[in-house]
Amino acid sequence: LAINRADDLSRRIPYNGPEDDEIGNLIRVFNQTLERLENLFTSQQRFLADVSHELRTPLTVIKGNVDLTRLVTDLLLLAKADSGKLHLTLKPVSLDTLLLEVFQEMHVLAGGKVKIKITDIDQAQVNGDRDRLKQVLINLIANAIQYTPPDGSVYINLGRVGEQARLIIRDTGPGIPPEDLPHIFERFYRAEKSRTRSKPSSGFGLGLSIAYWIVDQHGGSIEVETKEGQGTTFAIWLPLLSNQPSTEARND
Repeated sequence: LAINRADDLSRRIPYNGPEDDEIGNLIRVFNQTLERLENLFTSQQRFLADVSHELRTPLTVIKGNVDLTRLVTDLLLLAKADSGKLHLTLKPVSLDTLLLEVFQEMHVLAGGKVKIKITDIDQAQVNGDRDRLKQVLINLIANAIQYTPPDGSVYINLGRVGEQARLIIRDTGPGIPPEDLPHIFERFYRAEKSRTRSKPSSGFGLGLSIAYWIVDQHGGSIEVETKEGQGTTFAIWLPLLSNQPSTEARND
């Protein structure tokens, strides 16, 4: 009777008999169905909780349809990721070509108020999902622009270190306070109270969370170095496609 409760899908039918008999097979299939329903229900609950969290913020309504569409798109992406239904299409990707493409687009976002510079760029191929990797670059560079004051700069560097590609995005913003640093990849976490923005508050605190998930799914990592008043540096590490010699040694 307890299994009929819709608010608890974690229960399973116990069975101590042979697993390969008719009853055992039936119970196993039923329990697998319950597990799938539980995962789907949990994912839906997470999605609704995320939406409810964001819609409680008046800024969401004020910003209008464009930002709301972006919010829903990001939430759907995370909901798919949570439920295991977001699959990456992995192919050889030239990070240098992708970076130059994003670099041109980010000039529009900067609007001449923040300088964006590529200090060095090397050829680097990875096995990845091009669209998702582009999303990582856009999210991190847009984040750097957002936190950099007028007349500040965002510096970008792409190189090969050991068997990995390393992409560096450094801004000349106010930096991240130590108390905020452990939380920056958490969903909906924004540090406006302690990290002054150069523009009115925007974004939903999802960009870094999405970037972290995508990089992790590519077998890579994101490192952060920051000092208050002296800017922040994000370093993205991704495994290189084979047969690409490094141009420098990695110092760990």
